[in-house]
Amino acid sequence: MVAHTQAQDLFGRSEMILLAVKTPEVFDIPFLERFARLHKILSASLPHPSSIDSLTNAQLTHSIDARLFVEDPLPSTPTSLEV
Repeated sequence: MVAHTQAQDLFGRSEMILLAVKTPEVFDIPFLERFARLHKILSASLPHPSSIDSLTNAQLTHSIDARLFVEDPLPSTPTSLEV
């Protein structure tokens, strides 16, 4: 335990908060709007976050014919169910 504490003192700590949200339908427009607001509130109010990762800023990574693509699965908060 002493070695672990010394390593944290030398290299920094790795505190993390995990917040889980339960909803009947994750792609429901009102839920996505509320979730996007929650993300913005957390981003603005948490002291010194290195990152806040959620459905609103996740990246979709995939390859086609040996080419790598990184895209935003939700480029903005949807306002309708149309694709």
